Amino acid sequence: QPTTERAWGRYTVLDKGDGWQVKQLEFDAGKALSDQRHFNRSEHWHVVEGYIRMELEFSDEYKASRTYVKGESIDIPKKTWHKATNVGTETAKVIEVWLGEELTEEDIERRD
Repeated sequence: QPTTERAWGRYTVLDKGDGWQVKQLEFDAGKALSDQRHFNRSEHWHVVEGYIRMELEFSDEYKASRTYVKGESIDIPKKTWHKATNVGTETAKVIEVWLGEELTEEDIERRD
């Protein structure tokens, strides 16, 4: 599969079907995603290497921040603000599963 480079690292689409998609994300040390949310999909992240700090702000304005390590998972409901940062010194890898009706890179709102 082709790999797409981003400022924070890279991603590769591993598989996809009707209403779902699976990607591998690789975060370079110290790099972060933009603070973002999606309207048409939820996401499930499973950390397979490294340390990812995830900052979440749910639609009811409840906020949470936690560092996830290898073997731990994060569920991100639709419309939930989320920002992921590699807080380790090595590349962090995440398996990301998208679920939803419309699965496109354009389904994103950023606030940083």
